[in-house]
Amino acid sequence: LLFFLASIVFLSTDGHHWLLHALWTSWRLVPPGAQWGGPGLFEQIVRAATTMFVAGFQIAAPVVAALLLADLALGIVARTMPQLNIFVVGLPLKSFLGIGMVLLSLSAYGVLLRVLLREVQAGLEGILYLLPPR
Repeated sequence: LLFFLASIVFLSTDGHHWLLHALWTSWRLVPPGAQWGGPGLFEQIVRAATTMFVAGFQIAAPVVAALLLADLALGIVARTMPQLNIFVVGLPLKSFLGIGMVLLSLSAYGVLLRVLLREVQAGLEGILYLLPPR
C-alpha cells in the first residue's frame, strides 16, 4: 500500500521527468568509462546530504511531534491511574494518531515535496556539473 502511495506521489510530482532528465544530463556530462571528480565535489555532496536530512525531518516532524505528545499524555495518565494497562490503551491510540497525522498532513506533503524535489534537482545538477570528465 505504501509502495502505491509513493508511486502516486512520485508520478504526480513529475518525478519521472526529473529522473530521466538527471540520467540524460549525467550521461551527457560524464560518459561511461570517463574519470570524474573535481574541486568542490565533496562540499556539494555534503550540502545534498544536509538537504536530504532536513527534508526527512520536515516530512516526519508532524507525526513525530504528535506521537511525542501522545507519549507524554500517556505517561501522565499512567502515573495518575496505575491500575490502567497503558500498553493496551496506548498502542491503538498511537497507531490511529500516527495514521491520522499522516492523513492530515497529506495536503501539505504535496507542496513540500514539489519544493524539495526542485531542491534535489538543483543539487544533483550541481554535483553533475562538478563531475567533468578528465
